[in-house]
Amino acid sequence: MKRKNLYLLTILLVLAVAVLIYGRSLGYGTVNWDDALSRKGTQADTIFSWSGFVNTLGVILRTGGTLQPVRDLTSFLLAGAAGPDVWWPYHLVSLVFYLGTVLFFYLTVRLLFGRIKLPGGPEAGEWGALLATAFFAFHPGHVEVAGWVLGQKDALVGFFYLGALYFYLRSPVTTRRDLVVSLLLYALALGSKPSAVCLALVPPLYDRIFRPGLFKAGYISKLAAVYSLYFLPAAAAALYFISTTARIGAVGGLEDPLRQMLKVAGALSFSAFKLILPVNLSLRYPAFDYGGFNGWQMAFYSAAALLILYWVVKAYRERMPYAFFACWALLALLPNLNLVPIRIERADRYYYLASMGFSGLAGYAGVRLVAAAAGARKAVLVSLLLVLSCLALVSARQVGYWRDGPAAWGRALTIYPDFTLARVALGHSYLGLGAREQALRAYRPLLEGGTPNVEALKGTAVVLADRGDTEQAVSLLELGRRLAPGDYELVEILAGLLVRSGRLEQARELAALWAAAEPWNPEAGTMLAELCLRLGRHGEAGRVLDALFKQRPQDVELMNRLALVHLDRQESGEAERLLRQAVKLNPDYTEAWMNLARLYASSGRANQAAGIYSRYQADRLDLEGLEFMGALYHERGNLERALAYFLEITRRWPHLAKGYNNAGVICELAGRYPAADSLYLRAIELDTLYIDAFFNRGNLLRLRGDPAGALRHYLRADSLAGRQDAAILEALAATFRELGEQAAAERCLDRLKALERRRP
Repeated sequence: MKRKNLYLLTILLVLAVAVLIYGRSLGYGTVNWDDALSRKGTQADTIFSWSGFVNTLGVILRTGGTLQPVRDLTSFLLAGAAGPDVWWPYHLVSLVFYLGTVLFFYLTVRLLFGRIKLPGGPEAGEWGALLATAFFAFHPGHVEVAGWVLGQKDALVGFFYLGALYFYLRSPVTTRRDLVVSLLLYALALGSKPSAVCLALVPPLYDRIFRPGLFKAGYISKLAAVYSLYFLPAAAAALYFISTTARIGAVGGLEDPLRQMLKVAGALSFSAFKLILPVNLSLRYPAFDYGGFNGWQMAFYSAAALLILYWVVKAYRERMPYAFFACWALLALLPNLNLVPIRIERADRYYYLASMGFSGLAGYAGVRLVAAAAGARKAVLVSLLLVLSCLALVSARQVGYWRDGPAAWGRALTIYPDFTLARVALGHSYLGLGAREQALRAYRPLLEGGTPNVEALKGTAVVLADRGDTEQAVSLLELGRRLAPGDYELVEILAGLLVRSGRLEQARELAALWAAAEPWNPEAGTMLAELCLRLGRHGEAGRVLDALFKQRPQDVELMNRLALVHLDRQESGEAERLLRQAVKLNPDYTEAWMNLARLYASSGRANQAAGIYSRYQADRLDLEGLEFMGALYHERGNLERALAYFLEITRRWPHLAKGYNNAGVICELAGRYPAADSLYLRAIELDTLYIDAFFNRGNLLRLRGDPAGALRHYLRADSLAGRQDAAILEALAATFRELGEQAAAERCLDRLKALERRRP
C-alpha cells in the first residue's frame, strides 16, 4: 500500500473512532444551563424566530451578556428541526463541527511538522501529525464540547479558530485570498465565543518562528497592517467581555496586585495540569483556591507557573522545534486568566483551544520517543497506541455521564461530595424530570447548617409549591430574598406563588421591582402587565407594554400581549393591527392567530374567523376556537364536523359540562338519542346547576315519549332560571297538557304572558 493511502486510511480511522466515541450523544437530551434553548410551545418568546433572534442580540448588548451571534444564529436555524424533547439536530451539528475541527487540526499540524526538522524526516512528520491528531480527537477534556448541547459554541469556535489559523499558514507566504478567508473565519470564531481573541497573537508568533525573514524594514509596515486586522477585533471583543460578562473589575486587581498576580499564576498552572491529567471524571474540576498568602496552594501554583513559563521562554529563545506548540498552548490559555478574580469551577471546554497546542506537543514528543528508542521502537509504538486507546476509553466512558442531568451531576458528587455547584445542578435536574423527592434529597444538605444556598431554596420552594404547601414555599423564598435581594429569578418564582395564593397586589409590587431593575427584560414587564390587567389597572398595563414594545418593536409576543390590552380598552382596530403584524412576522405563532380569530368572531366576521381556525387540526384549537367551529358547522348543517369539535372539548376538558351538553345537542339532531341522553346525563352530573343540560334532556325525554321524566327536568330548569325563562315555560305548558294537567298548563301560560308584558 502506498504511504499516502496509508496516511489517509489512518486519519479516516481516527475520525471513525471519534464518531464511535461521541456519536453516543446523538440520543441525549439537555443537561442544565440549556434552558435558553428550551422551546415553550411557541417560538415567539425565544430566540427561535427572526425577530426574537434580533431582539436577543439587542438585549445582550444592552445588558452586558456574552455576545455570541454565531452560536445564537445556529440555534435559531436548528430550532425548526427540533422539538421540546428532540435534541439530536443540536448534537449532530456539534459532532460535525468537532470532526471538522479534528480534520483542520490534522491539516494544520501536518503543515507545521513539515516546516520543522524532525529525526526521521518527512515521514516522521506525517506520523507525528497523525499521532497529535489522534491525541486531540480522543482527549477526554473534549467530551463537553462534543457531547453537551451547551458545548456547541465551543465546537463552533474551535472549528473557525483552527480554520482561520490554517488558511493563514498554509502557504509559505500568506496570499491575499488566504488572508481574507482567514479573517472571515476569525470573525465567525469571535462571534461563536470571545475566547477566540487569543488567536490574534498566533500569526505574529508563527511568523517570528517560521518566517523570520519577513521581519525586515521593508515588511514591517505591511506586517503591522496585517496583524492589526486580527488585533483590533480581538481587542474590541476582549474589552467588551471584560467590561460586561466577566466583570472582573480593575479596582479589585489594583487593590491587591500581589494576590492578583498569584491568582494568575494559579490559573496558568491549574490549566496546564488540566490538560496534562485529563482523566478526572467529575465533569468539572473543583475550583483552585488559596489558604492565605502562606498557604501551600499559593506556593505550589506559583512555582509551577514559573517553571512552565521558564520552559516555554527557554524553548522559544533556543528555537526548539516544539517552541511554537508550547507558545500556542500558552497563548490559548490567556482567556482563562480572565476568570481569576473569582473562585470558579473550571469546565473542561474552557481548555479546548489550549488543547490544540498541547496535542501538537504530544505528537512531537511521540516522534522523539520513537526516534530515541532505536531497537525498541515497536515497544514504544505499542505504548503510544495503548495511551491513545486508554484516552479513547476514558472519553467513551465520560460521554455516558452527559446523557442527562442526574447522570452527570450524580457522578460529580460521587467524586466530590462537597461540590456545591454539582449538588445544586443535581437537584435542578431531578426537578426538571419531575422527580421531586430526589430533588429534595439533593437540596437538603444545602439548607442545613449556616447560610442556606439560594439556588437550593428556590428549588425546594418549587417542590413545596407543587405539593400544595404554598405558604412554606413563600417563606423560603422570602428568606432567599433577604439573602440575595438581586436575584430576580427568585422574585419571579415568588411573584408566581403569590398569584397562586390570590395575593395579587403583593405579586404586582414584586413584579414592579423586577421590571424596574431589569427594564429590558420582557418577562418582568409581561408579568407586571398581566398582574395589572387582573387588578383592573389597564392603563398601567398598557404603559408597561408600550415601554417594552418601544425597546423591542419586532417582538411578536409583545405585539400579542399589547393587542389584548387594546381589546380590553375596546380598541379593536389597534388590536387587529398588532395581531396581523405579529402573524406576518411569525406565521407559526399560534397564539396570535387564535387571538385574531377570536377578534374576528366577536366583531361578526365569522368567515374570517373560520378561515383561521380551519387551518388547524381540532387538537390545536383552544376552547373558544372549538366552540366557534362546532357552532359554525351546526349552523351549516354539518353535524358530523360539529360533533367532532364538541367531542374534542370533552376529551381535553373532561370536567367541563358545556362540552357534553353541546355534543348531546348534535347527537340529538342526528337522531342518535341514546348517545345524546348519555351526554346530557354526564353534563348534569358534572354541573347540577346547569340549566341548559336539564332543559335539553327534558326535550329529549319528551321526544322519546317520556313526558313525566321531561317534566321533572323542566321543573328543575325552571327553578334554576328563577322562573323567568320563556322557552322553559312554553315547554312546561306543553308537557302539562300532554299529561292532562290543564290547570297547571294554564298557570304556566299566565306566567309566560306576564313575562312578555314586562319585556320592553
